[in-house]
Amino acid sequence: MTRILLVDDDDDVLATLKSIFEAAGHEVEALNDSRKLMQTVGRFAPDVVLLDVVMPEPDGLACLELLKAGRPDLPVAVMTGGGGVAAPGDLLERAGHLGADAVMEKPLQIKALIAILDRLTEIAAPGATRM
Repeated sequence: MTRILLVDDDDDVLATLKSIFEAAGHEVEALNDSRKLMQTVGRFAPDVVLLDVVMPEPDGLACLELLKAGRPDLPVAVMTGGGGVAAPGDLLERAGHLGADAVMEKPLQIKALIAILDRLTEIAAPGATRM
């Protein structure tokens, strides 16, 4: 069982992803307020974080920087549909430069999402090497 922290300001996305991952036997915490990110990471102790980019302050890129500064060992996957702020590819490229372990463009493809989760779970496993 993997402990997954989902961070997105869209409650429908959170509910859908939470349902999918819980049905697969994972423990999931859904967070729609990025201001509570580090507090939730400390309390929930996730193995993996799935993080949206386009959110109210702090946005996902700022959250990614916080996560990588405070918990560089914690695998983080970043997702975005762009939201009119910038092209999704540009945002995901920036996330990659900031240390995201995986990037995904919305709408998410469930099979690809599961494959990414599996890879990140391997990264999070004790003794695993990062790619």
